[in-house]
Amino acid sequence: MKFLSKRNITYIFYTFTGLLFGLLFPIIFILLDLRQLGEEVTIDSVRFIIDSQEIYGFSMITFPLLFALVFFSVAIVLKSKKDLRIANKLVLEEQKKSLISSKMALVGEMASGIAHEINNPLTVIHLKMRTFERRMKKNEGFPNRDELVEFLNSFKETLQRINSIVMTMKELSDNQRSSKVTQEDLLGIVTEAIEYNRYRAKEHNIDFHVDVDSCLKVYCKKTELSQVIVNLINNSIFELKTPKFKGRELFIKLRAEVTEGMVKLYVTDSGTGIPDEILVRIFDPYYTTKDTNSGTGLGLSLSKKIMNLNGGDLYYNEQAKHTEFVIEIPINNKRISE
Repeated sequence: MKFLSKRNITYIFYTFTGLLFGLLFPIIFILLDLRQLGEEVTIDSVRFIIDSQEIYGFSMITFPLLFALVFFSVAIVLKSKKDLRIANKLVLEEQKKSLISSKMALVGEMASGIAHEINNPLTVIHLKMRTFERRMKKNEGFPNRDELVEFLNSFKETLQRINSIVMTMKELSDNQRSSKVTQEDLLGIVTEAIEYNRYRAKEHNIDFHVDVDSCLKVYCKKTELSQVIVNLINNSIFELKTPKFKGRELFIKLRAEVTEGMVKLYVTDSGTGIPDEILVRIFDPYYTTKDTNSGTGLGLSLSKKIMNLNGGDLYYNEQAKHTEFVIEIPINNKRISE
């Protein structure tokens, strides 16, 4: 029966216990009165005490009701706390799932650009091999030593380029490394983040400008910070490639400065800012201005949460002339949540 659910049984138990406790108190006082009077405890003597002192008759009714109400309220509070703990646990699990799926969406979003980045050096190798083959078929002779060294060096550099792309892509999807807090070179992280999106930026004539001191170190979970920067760059490219910016000078600038134990990394693009009606919601969970086919990346809500867990913050700079987000990163490890 629906009435006899586990929750209702708990409420009935607490209410009944309250009734018993409420009834127990006046009974104890009645027994004490009988003892002082030297009377035996019988039904008649108890009835006499209750009839002779109206307070006992009143308390025999009100105390059980009052205690029943108190115990019922306690049951509701305890049940609410339990429900809240379960709800919080479910929310945390959903956030973890959302973070993982968002990371995968971000990886998928960049896959096309990464494919082009790998394809370009492979094309170089292919063309040089064609050159070797053509010269040998025409009996033009095998390339001399200097030419051979030059070709081999070119192959080496091209293969190193492919290896670099693969390794940085591996870092982005490596959940184990993202859980480790380490002191990192900020310029290196920024450079890697730019590399993830360089092809897409070049495709839309967007230039990168970097003003980050090569000696600047920060404490962070490297892969997570990289993902946040990549997400901001990705958002900038998504906006700047729209028709309204056609013919304009397009840029994305990353500038860092140190202030009060924090490093502020400014990610600025040549956009004209975010409208007020969108600005009030940009950090809401699951909010996006992209269509369903464009992907959502990490999203600003999760990016901000990641930076908070890294002891920093992420916010929009309303005072900037162009569209600008600020990432705050600690320069020591005292503020970081492991």
